[in-house]
Amino acid sequence: MNKLIGLSLLAAVLCLAGCANTQIDAGDTGRFNSKQYRDYSWATATMTHKQGRSERLVILDHALRDAVNTQLKAKGYRLVEPAEAQFVVDYRYTRMVSVDQGDPMATPKALEGAWDAGATMGDPGLQLGFVPEKISELFLRFSVRDKFSKKELWSGTASRIMDQSSKSKTQINAIAERVVKKLFAQFAKR
Repeated sequence: MNKLIGLSLLAAVLCLAGCANTQIDAGDTGRFNSKQYRDYSWATATMTHKQGRSERLVILDHALRDAVNTQLKAKGYRLVEPAEAQFVVDYRYTRMVSVDQGDPMATPKALEGAWDAGATMGDPGLQLGFVPEKISELFLRFSVRDKFSKKELWSGTASRIMDQSSKSKTQINAIAERVVKKLFAQFAKR
């Protein structure tokens, strides 16, 4: 029993470690008239592995969408097919990167660089002395736009939400839920 409690506490600490310095700017909700809008859709389809995305980004995409859908549903909005939507939700992410100054041919550095670049050890870039970049932080910007006029009605940003230590699906889901909950806290109820 003590072992289970210890593991639970360790998991909680690890989940929060990746986003301890997260900064949230929920934006101005004054432009969004909640009485005018009820149905929403996503501006883009969910990510899949077939698009050449890394496992981590696909997990993050699904986690963010699930968290936003949960928050908007709790506020009285409905997720519908794109043709029926009155407003669309979108997000963009940006990675802050820095050049890894280590020896590119050293195995630990090359493995780390392969993960950072979404490459594998067999990729020609790594074999030719490629100096990989390291992802150090992830920044998000959510926006809500009127479907027909394309006018932005609301936006919010979160910075420093994730770093290299945030790798597991459990960590990424926990981070997404926490960040989205804070971002959409002031979003108007229907």
